[in-house]
Amino acid sequence: MEEVKPQKTNWWKIGFLVLFALLIIGANIFAWYFFFKGKEQTLTPSPTPQPIETVIPILSSPTPKIDDESLIKEAIFKLTGLDATKAEVTINGVYAGQATPKCSEIAPYNFPKDMVPECLDAANKLIKR
Repeated sequence: MEEVKPQKTNWWKIGFLVLFALLIIGANIFAWYFFFKGKEQTLTPSPTPQPIETVIPILSSPTPKIDDESLIKEAIFKLTGLDATKAEVTINGVYAGQATPKCSEIAPYNFPKDMVPECLDAANKLIKR
């Protein structure tokens, strides 16, 4: 009697073919996504028509300009509580500018030392007050 040999199956060949088929399918899906899905067509929006607004200028009567001196006087009266009818205020310019003032310019006004901490003497030397 002849000996029956078990049939050899080529599982490795079948496995390789299945793996190769899956690889091909995966490559197709990958290529489809990047070439078609990734480049979705964007429609450029057309500008929507806007209604034209007509601007009607409103002319208001100009307010009369109040001079600075009267505003300063009013603020001083409000701050000190003095009666505006009984007090006389004269405003002189003290010093205009960003530089260090001369001591002779600020001496008559008796500014506090924390307000003007230094000044220039007659020889233009800096003096701490």
